[in-house]
Amino acid sequence: MEKNKIRVLIIAGVMALLAAVLMFLYLQQEKAKIESDKPVMPAAEEVSILQATKDISRGQIVEKNAVVFKKIPVNFIQPGAISNLDAAVGKIALVDILSGEQITTTKLANPATSLTASSSASTLSMMTPPGKRAITISIEPLMAVGGMVRPGDYVDVLANFPLPQEVGGKQTVQLVTVTLFQNVLILAVGTQIRGPTSRGAKQDTTVSPEQNTITVALSPQEAELISFAQEQGKLRLILRPPLDTQTQALPPATAEALWQHILSTQGLQMQMSTEESQPVSVEKKPSSSVEVYRGGKR
Repeated sequence: MEKNKIRVLIIAGVMALLAAVLMFLYLQQEKAKIESDKPVMPAAEEVSILQATKDISRGQIVEKNAVVFKKIPVNFIQPGAISNLDAAVGKIALVDILSGEQITTTKLANPATSLTASSSASTLSMMTPPGKRAITISIEPLMAVGGMVRPGDYVDVLANFPLPQEVGGKQTVQLVTVTLFQNVLILAVGTQIRGPTSRGAKQDTTVSPEQNTITVALSPQEAELISFAQEQGKLRLILRPPLDTQTQALPPATAEALWQHILSTQGLQMQMSTEESQPVSVEKKPSSSVEVYRGGKR
């Protein structure tokens, strides 16, 4: 009886193992059938397009070392992507282009070779450095270095205006000259704007000295201050050398500061000449005398 039970258990185990093997073979056949029926996808086509190797700021000229060719699958290429080096190098960036970003035709523009009043506004925005604002001030040619400033020059801006103050309990007005801003870029003189050249490069722009409007690049806060200063007094520009970028803190110029400067440079000499012109006085000693009295009489 016991032998029969063992025989039945052995047969059941063999049948279960056989069923598992058959199921595994069946699943393998179905998997192979599904994979054979799956369509074969062709390899994606790749095209070489230009990408930025570094950040390119808006208004900056695209240089050869700022772009590189890279193969990109067709499905990931942006519309208008540039695949020709000449189509990008030498162009002006209309927007900020980040490193690794594809160069497209919508992000670039040709440099302006001749500008008119109708096109100067849009081109001027491309010439304005990032973080700056273009603001136009009205200034006489004599106050702008005799009308000899040119687009692309760097200047310091001086302001002359009356400063109310209280002296001895009374309100008075004192004329003050201050250096508002230093190392300021001139974007335009009249309607003529600077070309896309680096600082110190030769400018081909010719400007009529009769132009009395100057457009400069300032920060938003500086633009507010120069607008207020122009309403209060007069502005003057002083020209800087092309390679001089240093700035320094300067005290306001007042009448007192002017006289202090004069006395510091000429005061000692003036004092010496005054002393020399005065006659030398000799102190006279009082003469001595003796009075004699006799019998109450002198």
